[in-house]
Amino acid sequence: MSGDYGTPHPDAFVFGPPATVEKVVPTIEQARRERDDALDRVDRGADEEWKDYAWSWAYAYLRSHREWFPDDSWAEGLVEPREARAFGPVVLRLLRAGFMARTGEMRQRTRGHAALGPVWRSTIYTGERFDPPPAPAR
Repeated sequence: MSGDYGTPHPDAFVFGPPATVEKVVPTIEQARRERDDALDRVDRGADEEWKDYAWSWAYAYLRSHREWFPDDSWAEGLVEPREARAFGPVVLRLLRAGFMARTGEMRQRTRGHAALGPVWRSTIYTGERFDPPPAPAR
C-alpha cells in the first residue's frame, strides 16, 4: 500500500517531563564589567614598552588621518606585540581620552574572526605628516 508506513511503536512518542533550563541573561552592566575585566587582564600581561609604542603610533596616525580602522594598523607598519590582544586596551584608552569617535561605519575585521569592527573618526586630526615612532627592540 503506497504511503502506509505501518503502526508506530507505542513508545515512539513518549517524552519525559520538559527539561527546566534556567536562562541567565547578563545585564549590560555585567557585560561591560566582564569586558573591562578581560581588557584589564590582557593589559596587565602586555609588554609596557610595546604599549607605549602602540599608543604613540596610534596617536601619530590619528593626527595625520581623518579616519582609522585599527585592523589596518598592521599593514600600515605597526609592529605586532607578542600577544595581539594587547592592542585592544590601547584602542580603548585612545577612545576614552577623546582622541577618536565612532563614524557609524563598520567593516569586517581581518582579525577577530571577520566580526564587524568600528571605523573611528579622529578628533585630533591636524593633517600633519605621519611620522610613526621607532618600534621597540625585541
